[in-house]
Amino acid sequence: MLPAELLPFLARGARTLLVRGPPGVGKTTLVMELVRQLQGASTVLATRQVREDLIEQFPFLGAEPDSILGATDHMPRYTLRLEMLDLSDQFALFPQGIKRLHDHLASRPQHTTVIIDSWDAVIDQMRIQRAEFHRNWDHQDMELLLLETLRALGRNLVLVREQQEPSRLDYLSDGILVLDYHLLDGRRVRQLHWEKLRGVAVSQNHYSFSLGEGTIRCFSAQPHQQQALPLAGTWVGSGEEARLHTGCADLDRLLGGGLAPGSHVLLELSEKVSADLGLLLLGGPVVGTLGAGGGAFLLPSSGYDPRRLLSLLGQAVAPEHLAHLRLGVYAQHRDQPPLQEVLLSGASIEKDFEVLWDTVFALSHDTGGPLLTSIAYDTVEYLYGRENGLKVLGASVAYLRNLRAVGIDTIRPSVAIAQQLRDITDIHLRLEQFHGVTLLLGVKPRFRWQAVLPEVGPQGLTLRLQPMT
Repeated sequence: MLPAELLPFLARGARTLLVRGPPGVGKTTLVMELVRQLQGASTVLATRQVREDLIEQFPFLGAEPDSILGATDHMPRYTLRLEMLDLSDQFALFPQGIKRLHDHLASRPQHTTVIIDSWDAVIDQMRIQRAEFHRNWDHQDMELLLLETLRALGRNLVLVREQQEPSRLDYLSDGILVLDYHLLDGRRVRQLHWEKLRGVAVSQNHYSFSLGEGTIRCFSAQPHQQQALPLAGTWVGSGEEARLHTGCADLDRLLGGGLAPGSHVLLELSEKVSADLGLLLLGGPVVGTLGAGGGAFLLPSSGYDPRRLLSLLGQAVAPEHLAHLRLGVYAQHRDQPPLQEVLLSGASIEKDFEVLWDTVFALSHDTGGPLLTSIAYDTVEYLYGRENGLKVLGASVAYLRNLRAVGIDTIRPSVAIAQQLRDITDIHLRLEQFHGVTLLLGVKPRFRWQAVLPEVGPQGLTLRLQPMT
């Protein structure tokens, strides 16, 4: 999946695009995906790879090998001796390589786009040729003649470069697409941005992207929408082999098969991530636990309407099972609490957490099934303060493990007790917003950033994770 603006930009015809970025960032993969989507309407000059290597790496190129000119073919980067041509009244001297390219394109009117990967290799060889044959031209002459030739033919030109410093090509090009890396929590994530684009509206200036299986995937910004359906989690196995599946198969795989009884999970949400996204990941385990005949206690962030959560879960959980859900609500936020809500004073953390765990013990006794708890510790610290928040951390995790319950707690990085929670948790996951896309990072266990991709289909809501490779 390419940036949304790229194909409309090239569809205007006779456009020049400069693709820049450091080695290994994904420039070749991007332009090869462009070749695939152009469906036979391009000529590729590969100056660093021979044709056979390119086809092995990108098998779809084998469908039209005549469109690939490799580094050892008859029109290589080093064929630059000058000869007299009479192609227009404006200029008479052309490097031989441009003439051959001109002839190649003249016999292939369907090839609307020429891709040269990389232009740096052409420039390097030109310098060698210039020194060897004492020519008085340089690569800037070549660039200008190449651009004018292709514009006269009405063809697009895509040049791939590793040089980061501005050059005259920046001014001659109609578009500049820059690929690079960004460090998130000390781990690299690929990104690209439009530095320049003429004639096409830019719907998204920056994209995060990933590489895999010879292709590129750029992620469009996800519009914020309230969750309409919960994930379908489930409990599988029994005894020590029991596991809670989260409703996201990719996440279960990364966690070694799901969540074991007695495990504590910390979901750390950056300030850019809405509480809805935390509940998106929490919904599957809640549905799975209630559906297995167990009980769940949730203490969501203040300001989140518990009634909406009840309505959401009611779409996936039978009423007799939903009756075993308890929602903690602070007294100052409720005048007439409905059934299933447990009032907490918000004044004494010792008394409130005694009520909380008495409720969880009662659920264990009443259901005899699996248990799940979830506490939003940003609200806990806000109401009770840091020192009081620290008082209940150790005891809460001990209760959790004694009951063999699964705990999925949430926190913001700015909360003072965040580090203490990170230290005692078994599983630590981070949620971040990057260029409009939600990313998930495994701190414990360790796994790379993953793009979180919700999809609603015939089977309801599913969640896929795309590695940010």
